[in-house]
Amino acid sequence: VYTVTFNAQGGSAVLPLKVGQGKTIAKPTDPTKASFTFDGWYKESACTTPWNFATDTVTADITLYAKWTPVAPATVTVTLAVKDGHGKLTAKVGDTALQSGDSVKKGTDITFTAEPDTNYEVDYVLINGKKEAGLPITVTADKDITATVKFKAQGTSGTEFFTVTYN
Repeated sequence: VYTVTFNAQGGSAVLPLKVGQGKTIAKPTDPTKASFTFDGWYKESACTTPWNFATDTVTADITLYAKWTPVAPATVTVTLAVKDGHGKLTAKVGDTALQSGDSVKKGTDITFTAEPDTNYEVDYVLINGKKEAGLPITVTADKDITATVKFKAQGTSGTEFFTVTYN
């Protein structure tokens, strides 16, 4: 009888198995590891030769090694738009400026500010189509974000927004 030890290489523990000479082993439940995907059991720690549970047999005490692939963090895309010109819209994560089309890690706080040209002021700011009040605006990126600003000449009336409900 031989012992098959599973080295999860930083993942959750997998109990060893006892197996008779020349027998195959059942595939254990996959271990888990935060921010990684489990990619199988291998015959060496460098994870170059996979263990085939259907055909590989145990002929001595062995250790199988877990292979892990890092999971890219979930990201969202930030789109900036200035309707009809007359200023600029900026976005920052901390002190880092974003450009339209940049991606940020989901859950990141993004601060939007608007800078009107001379003799203009902010008419409105929309975040994903919803009118926002006051600047700067800080939003937690939980999905793709489109921020739009419209400027108006100082002293002119602003754009009115209405809610339309269909029955």
